[in-house]
Amino acid sequence: DLFENAATYSYARSILQTNKNNNNLTINHGKSSKTLTTMDSNIEKATVNQHKTIQNLYELMTTFQSTLNETQKALEQTNSRMENRLDQISKSLESTRNTTSHGKIKDQTVARPT
Repeated sequence: DLFENAATYSYARSILQTNKNNNNLTINHGKSSKTLTTMDSNIEKATVNQHKTIQNLYELMTTFQSTLNETQKALEQTNSRMENRLDQISKSLESTRNTTSHGKIKDQTVARPT
């Protein structure tokens, strides 16, 4: 038992001495600080990129809305022109029907030769 305890103590002591010589805690702290700085930088970049993305989306949506409004106005104008043209065609057809039916009535009133 005494030998095992001494060997374990000696082994643990050598590890502590090695770590003390390497200043392992300082190195780990430096790595942690660098990692945190990198993470903060990445978060800032993400925030800036998200802001730019939101700004770009807003501009695209504004353009899209403007285009839709222009398209709606153009469609309303086209619809109005088509309704006017359809009304003109209907009136013309009605006039043609009246003329044709009036001509048939006139033909029927004329006596037919026997």
